[in-house]
Amino acid sequence: MLPKVFFIGFNKTATCAFHQFFLANHYNSFHWRNDTDYLAKKIVSNYVMNLDLLSGIDQYDVYSDFNYCENNEYIEANEYYRELDEDYPHSYFIMQYRPLDDWIVSRLNHVKNGKKDYIIRVQKSLDLPNIDMVLDMWEEQWKVAHTEIAEYFKGYNKFLQFNVAEESIDKIVHFLREDYELDPKYFKRVNVSNEKTIK
Repeated sequence: MLPKVFFIGFNKTATCAFHQFFLANHYNSFHWRNDTDYLAKKIVSNYVMNLDLLSGIDQYDVYSDFNYCENNEYIEANEYYRELDEDYPHSYFIMQYRPLDDWIVSRLNHVKNGKKDYIIRVQKSLDLPNIDMVLDMWEEQWKVAHTEIAEYFKGYNKFLQFNVAEESIDKIVHFLREDYELDPKYFKRVNVSNEKTIK
């Protein structure tokens, strides 16, 4: 069985592009949701029931976009990276990211059903008084995640930080080369909201 690959950066950091890249290379990839489950909700549910975090969805090789914001519920399940590491030892962890300001702009530009209302949905889900508090929260989440994740995986040779705004997919191809045969020609930019970045 292949070691799993977890893209534990936040959404709006080329997760669709990575998902399609692995599918094109004939690997099983779970991005955000499948026909029956949302990745973030499944992880939280399994955690509450004291199950392995991927119970019921462990047939995939690659996992990306651990965000959920629907029905007045907001989850950032990438915060369970420690538990994923414990449940699935020897997995690959990739912290993909965009510069903070670019990432926030991308979230603000996120479109669903023709509307750029993601920040409003987050605000309502968390019952926050105004959107400035959401922006402050996102900035703090970005900073804390980058500091704590890097510290947790310090010295682990299957951890990679990847700047989607500046770095080539060749870096990921090389990083995974011992277990995954990946052809970089299949990597395509999708849902581009900022020309400086992959997505």
